[in-house]
Amino acid sequence: MTGVYAIVIALSVVIFLLGILVIGLLRSHADILRRLEGIGAGLQGSDHGHESRITLTRREARPAPGRQVTGITPDGEPVVMALGIGSDPTLVAFLS
Repeated sequence: MTGVYAIVIALSVVIFLLGILVIGLLRSHADILRRLEGIGAGLQGSDHGHESRITLTRREARPAPGRQVTGITPDGEPVVMALGIGSDPTLVAFLS
């Protein structure tokens, strides 16, 4: 019987730790959504009966002082974002 109790306790600890991990991930995602809302990239759109506050325009990549982050859009097009003094505020989120 002590083996069964040990397994139950071990599984309870694992479930507790996974719960803490999920809560941490939910808090980080909520923070990202709050920051996106703060810069005007929230969920206002035709789905909710509101007009969006932001417009998306394609700009050519320009060199700026500081660092640059390169990547590709979901459509497969290359993108270069300048980070540093004098560049637009940028929120970079890596989600999997």
